[in-house]
Amino acid sequence: MVYDGIGKSTFATSLECLRSRVGASSGAPDPVAVGTLNAEGSLFLTRPGLAHHATDADEYRERALCVFDAAKKGIIKPAIWKTFPLAEAAEAHAALEGRKSAGAIVLKP
Repeated sequence: MVYDGIGKSTFATSLECLRSRVGASSGAPDPVAVGTLNAEGSLFLTRPGLAHHATDADEYRERALCVFDAAKKGIIKPAIWKTFPLAEAAEAHAALEGRKSAGAIVLKP
């Protein structure tokens, strides 16, 4: 996190001080003017992505196990939109691509 009270002359250096934790599963976002964030009430912008939060296979495995454990304990309750037989994987994929789903899609063998 960087608090930059100066602005134009220090902004690029402030960004260079940060470590990357940016994701773009649906594509790169359009640029946002910094003034827009201020005008909307001193908002901040972040783009978390799994690849930067789990940087190697061991860390990924550890984090996945934590998620599964939380689901088993009922801490995380997935919102399952629809379950498809594996034979209908193409239909499930079409629902995702068409933005028709409203929650997780589960494929069952």
